[in-house]
Amino acid sequence: MNRTKVLRALALLPLLIAAGCAMAPLPPNPADQDPRAGTIVFYRPMYSLFGHGQRPELLVDGLRVGKSVPGEWFAAKAAPGPHVVSAPSTMYSGVATLDVVVRSGEKIYVRTSMGGPAWAGLATVELVDQVTAAPEVDKIIAAKR
Repeated sequence: MNRTKVLRALALLPLLIAAGCAMAPLPPNPADQDPRAGTIVFYRPMYSLFGHGQRPELLVDGLRVGKSVPGEWFAAKAAPGPHVVSAPSTMYSGVATLDVVVRSGEKIYVRTSMGGPAWAGLATVELVDQVTAAPEVDKIIAAKR
């Protein structure tokens, strides 16, 4: 009888571990309620040669808005004004940063990728114009949030 209980407990162990590793939900974004807010579209093309398994956090003004995932995009609202977009490195000390200015109702595009020794989690973020970004975003899927 005890052996059966032990085997059942061991069978459930992977499920419990997986549940504990689930990503925490994103905190509410105050800009979501601001009718003047603009939108920052983050995307990462699938074609990157390195760092395909890396998924660095993406922050706006120090607040987590999502992750950089190959072949996915997502949008985050931002209040009008200057903002700092950042992607902390997963293995190196340091952070890739980008200063952006969001205007009311405007949509801006930030492309993310893995650069340098990507196996060490060195992310890059760059501002991309809509003419360049739109066809790249059309080729990838929206992140499930």
